[in-house]
Amino acid sequence: MSLYAAIDLHSNNGVLSIIDSEDRVQYERRLPNDLSAVLGALEPFREQIVAIAIESTYNWYWLADGLQDHGYHVVLANPARVAIHFTHRLGAMVAGSILIALGLFAAASARSAASHSLRRAGLLLVAAVALQICIGVATVHFGVPLTLATLHNAGAAFLVLSMVCLLRALWPAPAIGVVPLHRADSPR
Repeated sequence: MSLYAAIDLHSNNGVLSIIDSEDRVQYERRLPNDLSAVLGALEPFREQIVAIAIESTYNWYWLADGLQDHGYHVVLANPARVAIHFTHRLGAMVAGSILIALGLFAAASARSAASHSLRRAGLLLVAAVALQICIGVATVHFGVPLTLATLHNAGAAFLVLSMVCLLRALWPAPAIGVVPLHRADSPR
């Protein structure tokens, strides 16, 4: 059975919790901030523990180093980064839903042959959002490798460009300051 541990550190003690893959608590105790006490509490579960998360806002270096020296896989959990990550996901769901609806609406409202560029721009926007969601999920799933994180940023740029294409298809007027040229051989 796979177990997951977490330690919430305080100034002179920490709370060690160990749960299984069904989120059932297997062990939970307040321990002094002493490496030997923490290692002693972890020892009966050593072979089953997949990773240990440590809150990394206060006084965590000694514990992370000590656990890693004893062969444990340590993950630092910073509450501020967790909040940023959650907010990013929530914002992505809201913005992604709106942009997909906008792209589908634009594609569906393009009925004539003259509005072919509007249909193409709407579908491009939907594809860009879907691609960005897939890259974002893969980035989190694989532990934020630099390649996927960079690709996620490139996906954001592609998303902006596809939105610009949609706006251009909606308002195809010439750019400000562009004067249409007349052919020299045509009568005025």
